[in-house]
Amino acid sequence: MLPYVMSGLMWRWMFNSEYGAINGLLTQTGLLSSKIAFLSDGTLAMMALIIADIWVFTPFIIIILLAGLQNVPEQLYDAAEVDGAGRISRFVNVTYPFLKPSILVALTIRIIFDIRALDLVWVMTRGGPGKSTEVWASWLYRTAQVFNRPGEGAALGVVLLAVTFVIVATLYRIFGDSPY
Repeated sequence: MLPYVMSGLMWRWMFNSEYGAINGLLTQTGLLSSKIAFLSDGTLAMMALIIADIWVFTPFIIIILLAGLQNVPEQLYDAAEVDGAGRISRFVNVTYPFLKPSILVALTIRIIFDIRALDLVWVMTRGGPGKSTEVWASWLYRTAQVFNRPGEGAALGVVLLAVTFVIVATLYRIFGDSPY
């Protein structure tokens, strides 16, 4: 897992319209006849950010879910199989209840990191083109630091904290009950 800034730089180079690896691969395979300026189009830039963000965080989420899967007692699978439960029934009634705490942790961390995802956005697009890839954290940073309005930036930070708290509290209400 690389830090967001390093990943952002790597993906910005890969999505570069002139010498980026993605344009090179797509033109060499014949899928594109001309190069695309991924980070200059609002929709494509947001898709590029989403791809980079998923690439950065997927290994961590997989490790959390794998740890959750290792908590499921093997005897429960055996008992479910003896009772005639199929694969889907074993997943719904055995695996999923034990995996819920890991899903909760993964979603909580993921949401908190995505809400405050200034580093990846700023390194790849700086919130542009225009404001098409601006997220709350980049809006906060731009307001407080670039436009030199620290009071508004602080207010945005407090609102961001409140929104994060509400989202995480909702997650805990949905996934909070534990099988043990």
